[in-house]
Amino acid sequence: MVLNDRMKRILKFSNITIILISFFLVENLPGNQILSDVVKSYYSQRFSIHSKDIKIKFIHIPDVDINKQYLIVPELKIKLGHQTIWIEEHISGNTFPLTLDISANIPVLVAKKTIPRKEGLAPEMFYFESCLLTRDYERYVFDKKELEGAMAIQVIKMGKPLTYSMIKKRPDIFKGDLVGVELVSGNMVIETKGTAKKDGNYGGKTEVILDRTGKKVFGKVIGSNRVRVKLN
Repeated sequence: MVLNDRMKRILKFSNITIILISFFLVENLPGNQILSDVVKSYYSQRFSIHSKDIKIKFIHIPDVDINKQYLIVPELKIKLGHQTIWIEEHISGNTFPLTLDISANIPVLVAKKTIPRKEGLAPEMFYFESCLLTRDYERYVFDKKELEGAMAIQVIKMGKPLTYSMIKKRPDIFKGDLVGVELVSGNMVIETKGTAKKDGNYGGKTEVILDRTGKKVFGKVIGSNRVRVKLN
């Protein structure tokens, strides 16, 4: 259904779109159907998807005068699932709670083929597919930019939607790697080898067991498979 000018007016407020809604009986539709269309329009704008991809189940609709105009009070953080939003009467400023359950078909990244654990990730390894998401939608990856410098921390099966729990930034040093170690004391530098006990990223610290002595030391990751340890 296309909302007419009496049902929908768009305002800009603090960079957030506010939708004014009028509960008029238009085209012989019941008031809650009109409300449903307008709420879908609001959420479709916030999620940048088509309104037909928004699914709504009303749990509690406030007792309001259907001949007045109301606005949906926008939340800074948008979410799906069971929630209460607020509508505000345009003239008086009175607010009323509207409880509903929201789900949405949102394009998420899906693996083209099974990806092994520790495999580096690239955009061409995934495609977009619309999935019906609810309150846990923040788990899913929606942007291929999130794959930059990332790797799989578990096997990602072909056709599986990608979640943040499946990936992490690819470390410069992996736990168990044989690494070069610089032991620095004043102006003296001793080169040796060791085994990384933890993953490490450039500029961060990691734990290393020195091969010759078995001593545990902590050092700064200064490159791929290279750690610098200051002794004093």
